[in-house]
Amino acid sequence: MSFSLPKPKTQKSGAALARQVIPADVREEYARLYGVRWEERWRGEPGTSATESKRLYGEWVAKISGRIEAIRAAQRGDGINLTRVEALALAGEWYSWFVARHEDNPGKPELWEAEQWSIIDAMRKHAPDHVREEPLSGLAWTRDPKGRAGIRPVLADLGHTSEFLANRGVALTHDARALFLDCVEVLSSTTAAS
Repeated sequence: MSFSLPKPKTQKSGAALARQVIPADVREEYARLYGVRWEERWRGEPGTSATESKRLYGEWVAKISGRIEAIRAAQRGDGINLTRVEALALAGEWYSWFVARHEDNPGKPELWEAEQWSIIDAMRKHAPDHVREEPLSGLAWTRDPKGRAGIRPVLADLGHTSEFLANRGVALTHDARALFLDCVEVLSSTTAAS
């Protein structure tokens, strides 16, 4: 299924406007990831040169179409495989992306620590019995293969990894996604321990 994005329309003010309807087959997931259900809108500021406006519009088109295609690929189960090195590199990109989302307004350190503990508590639900029964003394238990299967959805949800991958137009196979989330967990627990 293909789609085309409309050409921008120039308003009397000189601003360029374009809209793209979100296709029905991806609408729910798109809304979950980006908070937009029906259409995306682009506005080029008045006074922007035609060349610059065309470049900015092209970037917007690529971003929207990449998001839609990544969602469709994930729905079909299509995707790329990753080596461990590629998964670690992608997890590093995710970390930079996730941290950058909070640069302008990082909030209070106490809130970050509380969030970290809520993530650990959510992950502990999937820990072996002996870990849940004892006071927490480290995160080595997160390397347990049985626990990892339960931890992955927690990391995916709280880390907004689906949004990150869709923004990059990346769809992963099931195995590659598991490997990527394992690398996100390792990276997160390493930085949390520092």
